[in-house]
Amino acid sequence: MDTASALVCTITMVACVAAKVASGALSVAGTVVGAGVSYVADAYSATTPAPTKKREATEKVEDPLRKYPGWKTQFAGSKVSPGVYFSPEIMTDGPIFYGFGNCPASVKMGTGKNFSSSSEALDFYQKVLRTDCLSHMKPLLELTLTTGVVTWVNPHFEFKEGHDFLTKPILPLKDLSVLTSAAELVAFTTVHKSALPPSWTPTAFLPANGKKPISPSVSFLTQVCLKYLALVRQKVRPHMIHLTRHLLHLTNSALKKIAEDGQNLEKCVDPGCEKDKEVNQNDKTALMGIVQFIKKGLGPVDKGNATEGEVVTLFELFLTENDEGIDQFVKAFV
Repeated sequence: MDTASALVCTITMVACVAAKVASGALSVAGTVVGAGVSYVADAYSATTPAPTKKREATEKVEDPLRKYPGWKTQFAGSKVSPGVYFSPEIMTDGPIFYGFGNCPASVKMGTGKNFSSSSEALDFYQKVLRTDCLSHMKPLLELTLTTGVVTWVNPHFEFKEGHDFLTKPILPLKDLSVLTSAAELVAFTTVHKSALPPSWTPTAFLPANGKKPISPSVSFLTQVCLKYLALVRQKVRPHMIHLTRHLLHLTNSALKKIAEDGQNLEKCVDPGCEKDKEVNQNDKTALMGIVQFIKKGLGPVDKGNATEGEVVTLFELFLTENDEGIDQFVKAFV
C-alpha cells in the first residue's frame, strides 16, 4: 500500500482508517489488523445498516490523500513558502498535536480539559485527530466503551482492570481489533490530558545530537508512543507482541508522511524555508528513532512490567548509543 493511501488517521486512532474505505479495509501500511470497518461493528450488531448517500459522501473525504501527499504541508500545493511546515501547528492557546486525518481542523488543540460525557470527549478527540468527518470512526471508538474494555475518567480514558480482553491469551479478531483501538485511545488521551498548556512544553530531541528541535506534533507523538509501549506491557501482556507490531506500522506510516513533507518542502527555494527543512529532517530522525527502538531496543523492558519512566530512559539511552545509525536509516529511507 502506498503512502498516499496508507492512512488518514493518527498514531492513536482506532486501528486506523485505511486507504480503501470503499472496500472496508482497516489497516495501515500492512497492519496485522485486517478486519473490515463494518465487520468489527457488525460483529456486535444483529443488523447491518444500509449505506446512505450521506455516508458515501463523507467517506470520500480521504480522496485528496492520493493527490496531496504529506502531513503538515499536504495542502500547500505550489505555495510552499517559509513557515508552511509550522503553520498548521500555530494555535493561540498552544499547539499539541496536528492530527493525521484529512478533515478540516475544527478545534483548538489546547482546549477540552473536562467534558460533560464520554461521547463529548470522543467527539473532541476526533476533532483533535482530524477524523471527525469520517462517519464510521466514532462507532468504532464507542465499541471500546460498550465492550467495557475502557472506562471514561474525565477527561481521558483508561483500561478496565481485569477485563477479559486484557487477560485472555487468545481473542477473536473482532475483539482484538477493539483492544487495539482501546490501546490507542487510552495512550493518546492520557498523554493529551497531561500535555495541555500551560503545563506542557514541546521537548527538544536527541540528547546525543545537541538537542536538535523537533515540531510540537512530533514531540507529542513520541510521548504517545512511549506511553503506549509502557501501557501494553503493564496492562495487556498477553497481546503485547500484537499491539507493539501495530504501533510499529503506525509509526512507519507517520514517518512516511513526514518524509513526503520533506519532498514538498524541496519545492521552496526561498532561504527562509531552511528552518522548515531542518525541523522536518529532525522530525524524520525522531520518528526513525522510535521505529528502530521498537525493532531493536525493547528487550530489557519486555522482561517485566516496565514503567513509563523506564521506557523513556531506555529510549533516550538507545538514541544516544545509536545516533549515527539512526541518521543512516533516515538517509536510506528517504
